[in-house]
Amino acid sequence: MEREKGKKKKDPYEDLVEAQHAYHMEHAYKWLTDESVGECRRKYGLALQRGENEVDAEMKCRMELQQIYGLTELEATNVLRGYHARDYISKYRRIRELIPIVRMELEEFDPEKEE
Repeated sequence: MEREKGKKKKDPYEDLVEAQHAYHMEHAYKWLTDESVGECRRKYGLALQRGENEVDAEMKCRMELQQIYGLTELEATNVLRGYHARDYISKYRRIRELIPIVRMELEEFDPEKEE
């Protein structure tokens, strides 16, 4: 079967990011931003200052991140603890803007090659 001339083969990563975007929109999740991360971490800090149990405060804030922003449990836990927040913000920005992941071929990066 001959492929039609002029038609570009669709990148499977475009399909993946479109599906992720559709899932996010279907569940009416908000998009994760610097401000939303800061607000969640502030709420977590205030809960600890009020004397709430650390585990309970973390669970409450983690569940909020999961339910409102669609984060996974690990992502929400890391955000609250201050790990990888910029990476997650970038991930969800990429999904929001339908930017597919760029797959790096192994040949493109070889630490053994000297220039």
